[in-house]
Amino acid sequence: NARIALGNYAQGIKRSPSAEQALVGSKMDSATLQKVIQGIHKDFDDEFMSESQYKSIDNPKGKDEYRKTLPDSFIFKFFQEVQVVHGIKAWKESEIGLMKVKPLKRGVLKFDERPGHENKPQLSAPGLTTGAVRYTDDMPVSSLYGYLVVTTCATGKLMKIDRATAEMAEGVKSV
Repeated sequence: NARIALGNYAQGIKRSPSAEQALVGSKMDSATLQKVIQGIHKDFDDEFMSESQYKSIDNPKGKDEYRKTLPDSFIFKFFQEVQVVHGIKAWKESEIGLMKVKPLKRGVLKFDERPGHENKPQLSAPGLTTGAVRYTDDMPVSSLYGYLVVTTCATGKLMKIDRATAEMAEGVKSV
């Protein structure tokens, strides 16, 4: 039995049947590793969701290319650890997980500050972070509440409303 599930591609965790099938009954070698990685990409590449918050002028593709290689690295590390446990190959502790991955292109963040808009300490920050600031939802407000009363007879005809009992109840202002 083999189960492989990923959550960094689509909206939620999903299993990879192609990768699972490649693992079942196979040796833990490079050929199987490549089949598992191909299976993951076969099952998930069409569902890959780009995350725009990581895109910038310097790096218009964002971290998408990097995120697409993450499962490859996870599976590679898994293979290395299994090979060590089962005596297939003796990886050094420092080598486990070191799959050569293309480095991310680093960008430079530049903020053009206009005169009068320089970075200044926020006076309200200490109160906001400690919870000392009181919001309107935190303040007690005397208010009235309304309640609906529905009939217990769905097919009847309303002839009159007797408000006397409701008006005598404690706290009732109006009916």
